[in-house]
Amino acid sequence: MSVPNDLKNSWNDYKKDTINWLKNKYGNKLKSVIEHTDEPNPHLHFYVVQDVSKAFDLVHDGKKVIYEDNQKAKANNTKPNKKQQVKMYKKAMQDLQDDFYNAVSKKYDLTRKSKTPRPRVAGTTEEYKEVVKQTQNLQKKVIETIEDAKKHGFRVGLAEFENNNVITKLNILNITKKRNFEDLNKQIKSLEKHKNYYKNRKDHYKQKTEKLSKEVKEFEQVVTNFYKPAYKKLNSIELENAELKKRNSILLEKNDKLSIELNAKTKMLDAVKKYFNSKWDNFINYFNSNKNTATNKHKYKNI
Repeated sequence: MSVPNDLKNSWNDYKKDTINWLKNKYGNKLKSVIEHTDEPNPHLHFYVVQDVSKAFDLVHDGKKVIYEDNQKAKANNTKPNKKQQVKMYKKAMQDLQDDFYNAVSKKYDLTRKSKTPRPRVAGTTEEYKEVVKQTQNLQKKVIETIEDAKKHGFRVGLAEFENNNVITKLNILNITKKRNFEDLNKQIKSLEKHKNYYKNRKDHYKQKTEKLSKEVKEFEQVVTNFYKPAYKKLNSIELENAELKKRNSILLEKNDKLSIELNAKTKMLDAVKKYFNSKWDNFINYFNSNKNTATNKHKYKNI
């Protein structure tokens, strides 16, 4: 997000409104906003980090619609329409820019689109095809004009030259050489101008590359600071889970042994019941009375 240089006085307010818009749109996913005021137009770079285990495309408006369309096609066992997805992508990004413009930029009397937009090349659009067609027609017309000149103009000029005396011919040749020399000088100056231009562009892109490299390092640091404690906590949870699984395995093993013992004792008790049959209650009473007597004797001995 940026503003023209002539709106520097409003930059602080614009910056605050922009950050609030980013917070409302991305919430906790917004991890960093970097301000650049060392260039002609002050601007912001922001970094968004998707939640763990979620697709990154879901935080990018253009990629989100394509991701959802692919998921829908996969569910319906059909192939996605790539041309339609290009239109969906452009529409989503235009909606994003419209939303930001209406929420922030419009308040500062900025226009949605520049009066002199930068040229774009889109080989699939009708406008681009029309430009190519016009260029081809122009090239064809230039070739036809040159061929026509060869047939008529050059021959007339040559005949006129041959009709002149030697001094006139020398003057004509001298003038022609001067013109050729002037044209050559113009070409040299033009080449030097282009050389300086491309040198400046090279320096410009070198600076941009250095800044981008710095921003990448800053972003990597943001990601590291965000994920490091998360991974540390995840490792701790995994260790705790492994310990719980181990304890659970031991308890399951003990439970199996107790189940076997319980089944054996239950079978033995059923056999005893069957043996005593109707006298089972008498046996229980007798057993309990002897048990109480034995307990009393034991207490007496302890005293």
